[in-house]
Amino acid sequence: TIDPLSSALVTLGSSKDMLFEGGPKPWVLEPVKFFRNTSSDRARGSSLSLVESPLSRGHIQHWVRASCQNMGEQIISLTVGNKPTETNPYPAVETISVKLICAPPSRFALTPFYKHSHMDLICPLMQQNKQVIPVSNYRDQLLELWAFDHQDRKFDNFSSLAVAWDSSRSALASFDVSKPMELIQKEDGSGQRKLHGLNTVYVHQMSGTAVITARAGGYNEDHLRAAKVRLPYEALTPVSTSLDLLLVEDVKVNLRPVSIYPSSDVTAEFTISEGSGYFFINRSSTHIANTEFKETQWHCCGEYLLRGCNVYPLHPGSLTVMVYDLCLAFPAPATVGVHVSDIYQVDVRVVDKVEIGKWVKAYVRVLDSSKKPFLAKYLAFMDLELGTSSPVVLIKAVNEKLDDFTAVFAVHGVAIGQTSLTAVAVDRVGSRIDSSPKPLEVFPPFRLLPRKITLIIGATMQITSEGGPQPRSNILFSITDERIVSISANGCVKGVEVGNGTVTGVVQAVDAESGKVVTVSEDTVEVEVVHLRAVRISAPITRMKVGTQMPVYVMGISSSQTPFSFGNAVPGLTFHWAAIKRDFIDVRSRHDEASIGLPSQYNLAMNVYAKMKGKTGLKVTVKVTDPTARQFHGGAQELSDEIQIQVYDGLHLLTPHVDSQQILMAPNSNLKLHTNRDRLATVTYRILSGPNSTAVAHVDEKGWIRAGPIAGVCAMEINSQEHFGINQTITVSVKVSPVSYLQVVTSPALRTGAGNPLSAIPLGITLSFSVEFHDSTGEIFHSHNSLLGFATNRDDFIHVGKGPKNNTFLVRTENVGLTIFSVWDVENPGIADYVPLPVQYSVASGLSGNAVVGDIICFSCPVTGADGSSGIWSSSSNSLLQIEPKTGVALAKEVGLVTVYYEIPGLLRTYREWSVQVTQLSEWWHQPVPSPATHATNVPPIPQNHCSPVYCPFHQCKAHISGVTPTSVPPIPPAYHPYHQPGPDWIYRNSPSWLFLCTQEQPDLP
Repeated sequence: TIDPLSSALVTLGSSKDMLFEGGPKPWVLEPVKFFRNTSSDRARGSSLSLVESPLSRGHIQHWVRASCQNMGEQIISLTVGNKPTETNPYPAVETISVKLICAPPSRFALTPFYKHSHMDLICPLMQQNKQVIPVSNYRDQLLELWAFDHQDRKFDNFSSLAVAWDSSRSALASFDVSKPMELIQKEDGSGQRKLHGLNTVYVHQMSGTAVITARAGGYNEDHLRAAKVRLPYEALTPVSTSLDLLLVEDVKVNLRPVSIYPSSDVTAEFTISEGSGYFFINRSSTHIANTEFKETQWHCCGEYLLRGCNVYPLHPGSLTVMVYDLCLAFPAPATVGVHVSDIYQVDVRVVDKVEIGKWVKAYVRVLDSSKKPFLAKYLAFMDLELGTSSPVVLIKAVNEKLDDFTAVFAVHGVAIGQTSLTAVAVDRVGSRIDSSPKPLEVFPPFRLLPRKITLIIGATMQITSEGGPQPRSNILFSITDERIVSISANGCVKGVEVGNGTVTGVVQAVDAESGKVVTVSEDTVEVEVVHLRAVRISAPITRMKVGTQMPVYVMGISSSQTPFSFGNAVPGLTFHWAAIKRDFIDVRSRHDEASIGLPSQYNLAMNVYAKMKGKTGLKVTVKVTDPTARQFHGGAQELSDEIQIQVYDGLHLLTPHVDSQQILMAPNSNLKLHTNRDRLATVTYRILSGPNSTAVAHVDEKGWIRAGPIAGVCAMEINSQEHFGINQTITVSVKVSPVSYLQVVTSPALRTGAGNPLSAIPLGITLSFSVEFHDSTGEIFHSHNSLLGFATNRDDFIHVGKGPKNNTFLVRTENVGLTIFSVWDVENPGIADYVPLPVQYSVASGLSGNAVVGDIICFSCPVTGADGSSGIWSSSSNSLLQIEPKTGVALAKEVGLVTVYYEIPGLLRTYREWSVQVTQLSEWWHQPVPSPATHATNVPPIPQNHCSPVYCPFHQCKAHISGVTPTSVPPIPPAYHPYHQPGPDWIYRNSPSWLFLCTQEQPDLP
């Protein structure tokens, strides 16, 4: 027999197709005598039939179908042979028997059905009795069902059983009731074919556990009727089995394609997650790297199993590590690309600026031959270091993980300067690979100035900065509360509402490689917006010597309310000063010495001159120009203050009348003395003995006198020995006194053609500010050692720079607007002075608006040279506006924007922009002009001594009145009037459509 070998086990109503092979063959002479007979030792236990299978090979194989009709065992026999014939009287006949067992099932076995494709490897779960079986939650899973009897024998056929399938969590795994279980024959280990059930469980891409149950509670009645099972039959005892399915993700590896440094100490590791937990690992190449599967298990607070793979590099090259899941239906393995390579390049990424005393981080990567980064854990095997070209920074490796590929270093700025950073790695043969140097600047601390700002509503103060990187990057400003103050991009803070806020300034830089913007430094400024409650006059002294002067300026009620707080408010304030007794003091504009008389809105600071002895007062009244601006406390419209000033005479001899000589020096200051006999005679200097005289001052043989640290007066003798035998001696008093105040003096004096002072500083002029130091009597120091600091409330209207001496400044006006300039003693900030600098256009014309093509414009500027001569006029474009250099008379020729310049060499180069527009038609027209030489008719009366162009289109003419020309009309250049014709009026022609019409009283024109 072939199948079964000895016995077959089926359920009631099921059948077994038995295969027998061999036995006698039909007699060739009489094949019809060949027979095959089946029999059973129990006539009513089963039904037998011969089956012709398409697989039968002639008469060699014999198929017998035995159907179970009753429970129990029976012997099935098959007899094969030939009947006796004349030609074969003694034929061969053979009989073979097998046992057919008809029994009920006692248990089921349910397992996943695997289709193996990974090098014929078998899932270990098939050989283990696992209670929880992992399956993929992305692919439907086949389940295999087997039936066993009470002797644990596997059924050859159990198709008559009515098997029901169920899932405990149909959202995770479910069955299709329209697709019944499929029965398929499968050979066991002995070659006997047995039926097993296959059913598909459908998954829904969700992870979790579902219990799958297969249960048989009875027989399939249709099946029993077809098998003609004899009634009654024994009812089936229910049989069931369950399987816990763990729905999991497909196998994953936690490593992207990786580069491995070829060192015996280097190991690449990657973990394997998800999947069934049963894997096979293979690699595409065996000579580039070795692989080793590892499995680590901990038993702490529950079981945790870690699976992974170690890759050991051998030689440079590329390979793929493949991870196959043996127990999940998976179309392709999980792969990891491994590239074994030597060092190709070292990259450094660092911001190119660091503030002294602070840290920045440098990021270093080492790249392989494919320019892919090595893992950071390999860098220790490359002796990676980051170095600097100069000791302005300190470098230290930090244990910080930015990513899996980057080493992080902390770079500490310890000294201001420039350096470069270079990373170095050493490959396996000892060669050094250097990165390209990265420049780095260590810059001084970034600070915003001033540290605190106090403003009234409408006032503006610009925040400046010191330190920071060079060249200076843009500072980004932000404010905590925009309802209190507003801030512009250039740092101008404007008071909006009473309150407090904080302005933050941030210096940013762009990472050259990543392109990301990073903050390299930041600072904050406190801003307070207040109502002005009161004003006070800030005067350095209240007792003045006749002939001295001092600066005064308006302050608020607190020391933080300086002229910066309110001097440039919009709407503005006006400042009105008055001397109680004008005979004793004189109050003048701060720029009076430069012939500039400022109007009241700029007079926040003044100069006080002591004229004669006596007691007087100085009063200031500050008024608002717009009461709705709420700039004063309580809605007040004016505030005032008054101080008393005592003016006294200085001490001098009346009899005899001599001029005393005294040198005034500040403590610890130096002064070089010069006489008219230097280099002509032998001049010596000495301090005359007296109490504390050496402590007051000291002089050496070269004439350098140094004041001591204490105040006092001493006498100094100066002796001149002439070569012709005459000695001359003078005695000079040296007074050492502390500085009481300083004063800004403006130069040079500006002259105007009419002799009237200017109301503002002309645009484009360069002024020199000298700072004079005074003692408590108002006398000016001959020497001092003060360091000066200066500031402006904004830097977009003027440019301030240091002058040729320590106490001088050069100021160039660059834009129209008000700037407040302050100077103070750095060591004693209370010694300060404030100067208003209003800048206005000084170039004017008679036009009320923009010029139009054809206008003759008479430009003027009140500023003249020191000798009273006028400056030189010029135009940025003669094609748009042609101007006469000496007189300033100009002709608008084309439409456009043009700049008119007025220059006094060495003193002033001012300018103003004008827009030349197209001509607008007037309200009155005139008759056509027959020829350019005739007179225009119906022209309104033209004032005496007035010149006006008449615009004549091709067929009509209109009078176009431009600016009013003064009585002393400058001669019109010949280019503007090629010819003239006598008559009651002079008519000058410039083009086919322009006539210049002048009255008879007009001065003769060439």
